[in-house]
Amino acid sequence: MSNLTKNWNQSLRDTFFDDFFQNMDPFRGITSMPSFHGSYDLEETEKAFLMTMDLPGVEKENLHVDIENDVLRIKATRDVEQKEKGTYGRFYGEFKKSFTLPSTVDADAVDAHYENGVLKIALPKKQELKGKKVEVKDKGNPSFWERLTGSKEGNH
Repeated sequence: MSNLTKNWNQSLRDTFFDDFFQNMDPFRGITSMPSFHGSYDLEETEKAFLMTMDLPGVEKENLHVDIENDVLRIKATRDVEQKEKGTYGRFYGEFKKSFTLPSTVDADAVDAHYENGVLKIALPKKQELKGKKVEVKDKGNPSFWERLTGSKEGNH
């Protein structure tokens, strides 16, 4: 695993724990509904980061994914089924999650697919610019400098 992936994964973990503690409500009663959180996995391959997020019970129309200023934002809503009596143990409400993308992600090529409550997002990496080997010339081969200035290197 590359340092970039380790750093990004750490950032994702930090964001998760920040969200977790921020969403804790000390006044939440026993009968209130639990909040809705999407569990996700993140994998790095040579060509992309691959995210898989579980969003069971979310209709595609209630799922929004966008990227702005290198931040991937996911928003999902799962509507409450109103019942006259009973205990609510399933998750309902709105879920929001944001991820700051590494500079290596090609935001214009991101692809998302949603099926059977699973969101899959492919975050392709930018094509690396390949370096060029520079040939070092010696006295026997005139350099660009010599051809350009008409002078030998020692005669500036």
